[in-house]
Amino acid sequence: MSIVGTGRFPELEPEGSQSLGARTHRIEFESSKQMALTNLILTVAGVSAVILLMRSDVKQSASIFKRNVRQIRHWLEEESASAAKEMEKAKPKELPKKDTPKGD
Repeated sequence: MSIVGTGRFPELEPEGSQSLGARTHRIEFESSKQMALTNLILTVAGVSAVILLMRSDVKQSASIFKRNVRQIRHWLEEESASAAKEMEKAKPKELPKKDTPKGD
């Protein structure tokens, strides 16, 4: 059994060599950096896709809302014109006058 390369006795390590623990730690660190970068890229891509979909959805909803407002305005104008014509056709009825003495 050799104690060289285990990282337990750094004074016995040949110069310029790294222990297995140090190499493993470096590999884990690089792997975690790559994974963090991948997660960042995926997050940015996901958020961008959601924003893009929401923008198109908002534009579509705004377009539908404008069309609905125009239609409602048209209906109100029609009803207003119709009511004005009805008011012109209808003659106001006169109320019968009652002769009631005041001050009794």
